[in-house]
Amino acid sequence: MFFFKKSKIYIDAFLSEKYTAAFESAPIKYSHHFYPEWWKKLPTHEFDYDLMATKTNVKNCLGIIDYYKNGVTLPMWTDFALFSDNGRDWKSQFSDTVSELVWHTNEQRTGFRDDYQHFKFTNPWFIKGPKDVRFNFLPDFYNLNRRDFEITPGTIDYYYQHSTNINLLVPTGPMKIFIKFGTPLVNIIPLSEKELVLTNHLVTEAEHNKINARHRPIMFKKKAINFRKIIKEKEQAKCPFNFGKKV
Repeated sequence: MFFFKKSKIYIDAFLSEKYTAAFESAPIKYSHHFYPEWWKKLPTHEFDYDLMATKTNVKNCLGIIDYYKNGVTLPMWTDFALFSDNGRDWKSQFSDTVSELVWHTNEQRTGFRDDYQHFKFTNPWFIKGPKDVRFNFLPDFYNLNRRDFEITPGTIDYYYQHSTNINLLVPTGPMKIFIKFGTPLVNIIPLSEKELVLTNHLVTEAEHNKINARHRPIMFKKKAINFRKIIKEKEQAKCPFNFGKKV
């Protein structure tokens, strides 16, 4: 009888030493550590003697179970407060005093959720992953039982880019939002059956900036798409079977 080891996907997550407290207290972890508390409290089996049948609930829902099985979860690394008394003028504050919030105009998504304001957390975590593996970047829906903001989903790679920025849509109008340190925000799930292996690294600010510098814009248009194209062309030029000029 032959036994085959399940192949693995290795990813590395990097955080600057100025976020040491977050690295120690709210690191990126495997998602199975973040099953929602309300879900864990549900009875696994409960027999109803009036119906003479077993009651069902979402405790046995494979869709939820598998949502937390082979991914990693990115929790909030600091307390965050956002306030507006009129839906136009906004005040925000991170408790770590170093994180940043970016404002995007509605013109960037005309026709979609025009009655929402778009903000972005410039997340301090960077992730490096293997080539040709994409990941679903999804809100941790079952841990976010609230209606004051929504996190937008997407599909990304961590070979050509390493950022983990989080986009928020907030209903326009008077609003008070508080997100606690440690709140699970995003599940990052590989589009693969391979087992995901995570390693976290605390690095110097210089090392962290070096990772980030690779993705600073060098052109005005389609910077992510063009950067991916540049890297692919350089890799092809190194291939011994790719004849032609190498640079």
